[in-house]
Amino acid sequence: MVLQPYDRLYFAEETYLFLKSGRSAGKSKAGAQFIVSKFFEEDGDIFAGRAYGSDVQQSIMQEILTVTEELGLINSVETRTRPLKIINKRNGNRIHFMGIGGSDIHRTKGFVPNKKLSLIAFDELQQVETQSHLEEAKATLLRHLKEDGKVLYMFNPDRRASHWLNEHYRLKKHDDNYLCLSTTYKDIAGILNIHTLREIEVERETNPSEYRYRYLGETEGLFGAVYASFNRDLHLVSKDIAKLLVKKIGYAYLIVGADPASTRDCTALVPLILLRNGQMIAVDYFYHNPQKNGVITNDRITPLIEQWINYVMDDWGIRRNHRVDFIFDTGAHSRDLMDTLNYRLPTNFSFQTYNYKKIVEMADVVKSTFSRNVLFISDSGGYYNYVTQRFVRGDNPLVQQLEQVVWNERGDGFDNNVPNDMTDALTYGTVAYFKNKDNMYYPEPKQFYKPLDKDDLDA
Repeated sequence: MVLQPYDRLYFAEETYLFLKSGRSAGKSKAGAQFIVSKFFEEDGDIFAGRAYGSDVQQSIMQEILTVTEELGLINSVETRTRPLKIINKRNGNRIHFMGIGGSDIHRTKGFVPNKKLSLIAFDELQQVETQSHLEEAKATLLRHLKEDGKVLYMFNPDRRASHWLNEHYRLKKHDDNYLCLSTTYKDIAGILNIHTLREIEVERETNPSEYRYRYLGETEGLFGAVYASFNRDLHLVSKDIAKLLVKKIGYAYLIVGADPASTRDCTALVPLILLRNGQMIAVDYFYHNPQKNGVITNDRITPLIEQWINYVMDDWGIRRNHRVDFIFDTGAHSRDLMDTLNYRLPTNFSFQTYNYKKIVEMADVVKSTFSRNVLFISDSGGYYNYVTQRFVRGDNPLVQQLEQVVWNERGDGFDNNVPNDMTDALTYGTVAYFKNKDNMYYPEPKQFYKPLDKDDLDA
């Protein structure tokens, strides 16, 4: 059964069919149904692409095979892997799968189908890096498209309003050769199960910004504060309250996000205590500003970091032999400090780099942790400077940066004029755990989606 408004695909006179949606809107299923109908009801091959060929088999190809099986037609097809394709044994049609993204912008140039194409389909088009990748692929594929052939674009909008595909979609809404459909979960709410609807409702109540983006497909300019969901009245708690929290709920794990200095940048290490209920709290951090206190080598700073981490573990009641994971930036200066610390610290300390550096997505994760009240900052009234061996009272660089870091004019990175060493360190540790979205729902949302309350802790 094809659901409205996706039934419009089958009667469209326009050549280009543009599907934009939030999550859980049924777009992928509807696209697969349309592809299968063309595969069996018309004569012609089909091209199905994504940004990366490695993602094709477990996504759009699997969706197509699932629909084929639901229609009782699975015995009428066979699959090949080199190159990746599905062959229709009834009429000889083939679906060719290929990636169009990556460094080789001309990767489709030599593509030749067995038959003229009845359909060209692109799934998750927002993952393609540039419009040039799409245009190069189209230049090849359109030469093989039948007179009455169709081109199907499917995408979930990138949060940045400035993303090339969001702008492309806005322009094509005024093009008579394009059918542009924008859908949300509300269009198919009648067939969504209670668990999905409950999760969406929790998102709507606890994280309105993420709800609007994830489920309604709304975009943002992103030229303001990066961590706008951070509220010091809600997320900055005294060290006494934080210790009560650890004592009552229980300690589970320690992660340290690390952003070492190169020359002018600061060295920042933020320890994050993961509690047994899934909440996380950032505690006494290490911070060295070379512009204020001078540049020091890794050999000199390593024993200071060793002194600091031992203090953190003792002060917060963490056994010295407990595993601690350091998550570093990927730069060469990080590798040098990692190697030095790895040599100096005991074997229960683990060191790794965070390689999946997509700035906007990483910032989204941190914003969501604050929106859901699963991440808090312990306030000690200042921080201890291990280089000068003095306590800096009334200064909190982490909180200051959470409130001050802003996007650049393109919306794809941070403004270089605003320091972000502390927030970067916080991000590496936070994202290492919360990049798995399920961890934000652990164990039950209602148990910790409210701000901390001292009366609750004393109860």
